[in-house]
Amino acid sequence: EIVLATTDHESDNKLTSIVRSHGIKVVRGSEENVLNRFCLAAKEIPSKNYIRITGDCPLVDPKLIDRTIDFFENGNFDYVSNSYPPTFPDGMDVEIFNREVLFEADLLSNNKFEREHVTPWIRNNNELKKGCLKNIKDLSESRWTVDEKEDLELIRTIISHFKFKNDFSLDDILLFEKNNPEIFLINKKFLRNEGSIINN
Repeated sequence: EIVLATTDHESDNKLTSIVRSHGIKVVRGSEENVLNRFCLAAKEIPSKNYIRITGDCPLVDPKLIDRTIDFFENGNFDYVSNSYPPTFPDGMDVEIFNREVLFEADLLSNNKFEREHVTPWIRNNNELKKGCLKNIKDLSESRWTVDEKEDLELIRTIISHFKFKNDFSLDDILLFEKNNPEIFLINKKFLRNEGSIINN
């Protein structure tokens, strides 16, 4: 089941309305305390494990999510990502963690950075069993996320190319990039996780 964990800010009212019209649950909370929003979502839908997909990753591939779930379950991990270290394109980020770890992080995360970015406390906890799903080929230089105006322009171009369908995959985008490399140069100047680096 999907839950949108968005802010209680007025600017997110339209997004909330659209999402609810599709039958998706919404929880709303602090703009800066994203970790607490995740806990609100977890209380709304009790589950053993949770998958985190961030709002700036609109192209994330469901097949990659499935692969990450398999990796998580087969390794009996507390936390798994496919981006620490990154080998997939920026914008294909998936994180999975169990319920106990999520609420422990909420209880013990004690600074603004940890609460805004949700999983730093989990990733830095050496007592947890953590893993990273790595791609065979390092594609981390590709940038398909939305943090800057140029990112949004590229994402709109990609979605338009696939005629606004929602079933295109990571491999489909890679083929589009291979055949049209100049289109993908628009946002190459930006660093991966730039916002997170600046705030840390």
